Amino acid sequence: MRFRVTLLFTTLLAVVLGVSFFMVSAANLGIFEEQAEQELETGQRVFNRLLEQNSKLLIQATQVLVGDFAFREALATADGPTMLSALQNHAKRLGAELVLLSDLQGSVPADNLGVARDGVYPFPDLMQAARKDGVASGIKVVKGEAYELVVVPVKAPVVIGWITLGVKLTGKVAKDLKEMSDLEVTFLTKDGKGNWHSFASTLPAEQLKDLLSHPTHEKRLELAGAPYQSRLLPIAGGGGGHVYAVLQRPLLEILAPFYALQKALLALAIASLLLCILASFKVAGVVTTPLHRLVAVAKKIRDGSYAEKVERPETSELAELADSLDHMQVAIAEREQEILALAYRDSLTGLVNRAGFLSELGRRLENSTQSQTVMLLDLDRFQQLNDTLGHVAGDRVIMRIGFWLHAEVARFGGVLARLGGDEFAFVVSGTDYQEVLQLVLQGFERQLAVDERKLDVRASIGIASYPEHAATAQDLLRCADEAMYVSKRKKCTVSVYDAAKRQFREEHLSLLGDLKEALNQEQLTLHYQPKVALDGSRHCEAEALVRWEHPVRGFVPPFEFIPFAEQTGYIREITHWVIARACIDGAELLAAGTPVRISVNLSTRDLLDAALPAFVDSCLTMAGLPKQYLCLEITESGVMEDPDRALETLHALRNMGMALAIDDYGTGYSSLAYVKQLPVSELKIDRAFVKEVVESEADAMIVRSTTELAHSLGFKVVAEGVETQEISDKLHELGCDFGQGYFYSRPVPLAAFAAWLRKYQGL
Repeated sequence: MRFRVTLLFTTLLAVVLGVSFFMVSAANLGIFEEQAEQELETGQRVFNRLLEQNSKLLIQATQVLVGDFAFREALATADGPTMLSALQNHAKRLGAELVLLSDLQGSVPADNLGVARDGVYPFPDLMQAARKDGVASGIKVVKGEAYELVVVPVKAPVVIGWITLGVKLTGKVAKDLKEMSDLEVTFLTKDGKGNWHSFASTLPAEQLKDLLSHPTHEKRLELAGAPYQSRLLPIAGGGGGHVYAVLQRPLLEILAPFYALQKALLALAIASLLLCILASFKVAGVVTTPLHRLVAVAKKIRDGSYAEKVERPETSELAELADSLDHMQVAIAEREQEILALAYRDSLTGLVNRAGFLSELGRRLENSTQSQTVMLLDLDRFQQLNDTLGHVAGDRVIMRIGFWLHAEVARFGGVLARLGGDEFAFVVSGTDYQEVLQLVLQGFERQLAVDERKLDVRASIGIASYPEHAATAQDLLRCADEAMYVSKRKKCTVSVYDAAKRQFREEHLSLLGDLKEALNQEQLTLHYQPKVALDGSRHCEAEALVRWEHPVRGFVPPFEFIPFAEQTGYIREITHWVIARACIDGAELLAAGTPVRISVNLSTRDLLDAALPAFVDSCLTMAGLPKQYLCLEITESGVMEDPDRALETLHALRNMGMALAIDDYGTGYSSLAYVKQLPVSELKIDRAFVKEVVESEADAMIVRSTTELAHSLGFKVVAEGVETQEISDKLHELGCDFGQGYFYSRPVPLAAFAAWLRKYQGL
């Protein structure tokens, strides 16, 4: 076969060499066409670069414009018509025909062409890109005309609005692009009926008319008798319509000499094709027939059939291939049986595994007309058993439990599976699960004998039912798993799945995801609540409290997101933001002549952050706020979680001159005997002891004794939850130094707090 193939293709090569002269001409034509295509691609890149450069120049010019102080002042203080007039005057210098001014909520107070319907910003995709990247640019169709638009923020110094300027794509723009890219340029759009319309073009009118009637995506177009190499580029989309650019290069004067040669090349191609067909047919008769039979067998193997007989061809090479295929078929069949056993069976107990259980559960859900109940069982303290008696004993426990569970479940037509580790799951139909559950609970009441040891083995069980709790096998098993973990957490034996609790968790997970964007989108703010001196000196301090105004949910109370932020560790980012913002606000109050020491709360995770002292110091330095105007509040429970690391952080803060306070004193786990070891200088008595201090002698005694002991340790005492004049007077009588509560003021924004402070101090 090798000799015949070699002789055949040698003869074919001799024929090809005889016509090589003609093939050179064809090769030259191919090279030319490839080169012409490359030139068009290069021109396309130049065109794209020019569009991009135009956008950057317009953005730069607009940024210079909005950076002008007088311009920003005009925008910030003028009404709609005045703002529009100012924008138009400045935009004329940039050659812009479209001008929009939008605020942070998406409203459009100034619009020279009236493109904003009902005062709503008309290009939401550009605004979204600008908020993400700082600036944005794009091409849009506005009132039947194509505009190159840029969106630039107006800052004073934060973003107070957005300016959108647009330059119309006219014939002059197309002509400038043609001069730079050496391409014919046409800007097009398609209406709802599928008809093309041109915004601007460098083509003559007759050729432009022909272009609009052709499918513009074709690479070769005949326009008014002249061939053009063409490319259609989408340069804008979205609201308002799509805009395309057609780039073209004329080919008639270049390709005309080759047309005559093409006829000869066509005849040669036909002859060569016939010759190749004859040669390939002859070779295929020897090789492909047995190969087709082998391919048919391979397809059977692919489809899972391993009993197909492999015919042995006469050719030695193909016969060897057939033998290999036959051996492979047998080996694959054996391995598949092993894999199936491993895929659906647990090797230790012989029960079905997770995959097998889900498959069986899915089949029961599809075919059964009764309810189906899944119970997931997890052994309690099994790790302790493994650590004490060894894994061999643990495996024996698993096998013993699996054996008697299988016997009980099988009596009711159920299916038992070992999901892994010390987890078992079983499914039963109808109301049988109640009887099965009782038998299982009774079984765990008995002691289990392993290696002459009697073990008290217990389990936590989660229950979920179809169709009440879930409609699919995966979801039903997940619900049972969640219920089982509820049993472990509550230390009860059996729990039934509660869908309401899952919805509650999902809502808070969604809220936590939104919280990560809240810092970047300026949704968080600080409110300040005064801490008033009770000696009548009108001395005042303040506590900074974070507030979140969600764009969809509205106001979100701190108790809804702070605990979840602490659990996930994101509380550190929130604390860093609060400290930085409080330093800036404190510096502003200091500059206004009303200095106030601001207290900021630290979480447990913050106390375990060794980098916190350096961060606080950098915030104070950047804001220009002296250290005596910032106080950090901690809780007793926060220190108790990891006392060594927490004390290390607290001492580092104290050594750099920071004031520290114990918050919510009286609700933790320690006493003043422990608190005296902390490097703090202030004690805040929890509101639980303050709200009834007038009526309750016991509360009054607690406050008095706490105050006296705190003073003896050199601590300043602040009472929280002061809501009436009587409570304020009573606290002063009991020796408290400061009071904090709604009686003096609710937490308010910085401006309102500054106004309250000036009024309170008589400034």
